Amino acid sequence: MDHEQHVRETWAALSRGDLETVEAAFAANGRWRAVEDGEWNCENRRRS
Repeated sequence: MDHEQHVRETWAALSRGDLETVEAAFAANGRWRAVEDGEWNCENRRRS
């Protein structure tokens, strides 16, 4: 599957409320960061 198709399928899943598919699209070890570091950063899937 190419990147464009992956994004389109993930977007479609989000649109229909299929959050499991959306979750699978993100890297398991990914981190969400704000512009400024703080307690609001998401370090892993357990701390969201």
